Amino acid sequence: MMYHTALLDFSIQRGYLFTPLRSKYLLKGCGTQANRNTASRPPTGGKGTGWRIRQRSKGKSPFGLNQRMKHGKHIQVSESFLLCALLTMTGGFLDVYTYITRGHVFANAQTGNVVLLGLNLAEGNIKEVAFYLFPIIAFALGILFTEWIRAKFKEYDLLHWRQIVVFFEALLLFFPAFMTSGMWDTAVNILVSFVCAVQVESFRKVNGHSVATTMCTGNLRSATEQIFHYVRTRNPDTRKTILSYYEIVVFFTLGATLGAALSALFAEKAILFCCLFLIIAFSSMQPDSFTPPAPRK
Repeated sequence: MMYHTALLDFSIQRGYLFTPLRSKYLLKGCGTQANRNTASRPPTGGKGTGWRIRQRSKGKSPFGLNQRMKHGKHIQVSESFLLCALLTMTGGFLDVYTYITRGHVFANAQTGNVVLLGLNLAEGNIKEVAFYLFPIIAFALGILFTEWIRAKFKEYDLLHWRQIVVFFEALLLFFPAFMTSGMWDTAVNILVSFVCAVQVESFRKVNGHSVATTMCTGNLRSATEQIFHYVRTRNPDTRKTILSYYEIVVFFTLGATLGAALSALFAEKAILFCCLFLIIAFSSMQPDSFTPPAPRK
């Protein structure tokens, strides 16, 4: 009895919790101040095999609102392939939408706008310069706004800051559907450029690999680079990475195709389909509680 008491005292002092019921579970840090709100239970059998860890004080997973477990690995929800596919389709859709219905402007990536800006400067078309300059400025402001959102809501408990970003995107893209083409084109292009900047700054990875959801150049470069590495190493993980990059390019193309078809049918109101994609993306970011697999007997 004295031996068990001494062992328990020693375990608590050292930051370990060890009991006969948990002889297979040695949890470091349970006796520390940072982990006093964390409760653990061994498997009880029946439904829900495994054991759940939860922060009682805030009622959320100790791994954060935007993280899940898959096959025992820590997965960032914002890096899931489903979310990336939805955002990439939105990116392709918006690029075609602004080009077809809003004065032949590429609102996603600003390279084309910078080129056309320089062209009009060289030709002395001062009125056209503003048409391409304002979306570039809006894109820069979108980057700054995203960093402010990240800093302001990084510790927010109710929603992850990226969920706030996606909701904000859907809200802003709702208004261009009711802004007629011609008179409001510049305003819409500014708004879409701002939204695309927010998206590209917020979502940079899928399954741990850097991607862009509003353009294809970087994805094509990364995919081709990975082909070279695969030829040399024959690493199966590299092959999966290659497929992921090309799948993202396919989804961008699909979004652009839908954007062209729906813009021809619904004109400026076609952008409402982007709102639908973003609402689905927002819903897909709901977190799961952390439930590790049951230990082997």
